[in-house]
Amino acid sequence: TRCADVTGVQTCALPILTDANGKTVKLSEFIGKPIVVNFWAAWCAPCKAELPHFDKLAKELKGKVEFLMVSVYLNKDYVKQFVSQNGYTFPLYFDDNEEGSTAYEVTGIPVTVFITADGNIKSKVVGSMSEAVLRNYIDRILN
Repeated sequence: TRCADVTGVQTCALPILTDANGKTVKLSEFIGKPIVVNFWAAWCAPCKAELPHFDKLAKELKGKVEFLMVSVYLNKDYVKQFVSQNGYTFPLYFDDNEEGSTAYEVTGIPVTVFITADGNIKSKVVGSMSEAVLRNYIDRILN
């Protein structure tokens, strides 16, 4: 199911992801809090540029906003090592069956989807963001 209409009123069919431990996780489990879903890869320079901002805000907003950092690169050992070596503590997920990429029409990375606490897509941003821009989009789903 696709979620192409980014009008803020469409409720999306929420995809199934895999967490860093291999557990299947439904995005619907996070409804109730605003959700930030970022699709990235360790080999993507624009992705790597924005990862520190996501990590910082995931720590700062823990308990208020759910962050799902979804690697589209499926060499899990490599990705986990990359995350660990950089000291990132954000929640890591994998798009094993490309459900997330399909649902949010991810054709390039990075892509970030901002979802309200009730499950509506508020914004979708293609490309790397500064910390200030990321914070601005998060503020929109917090209020």
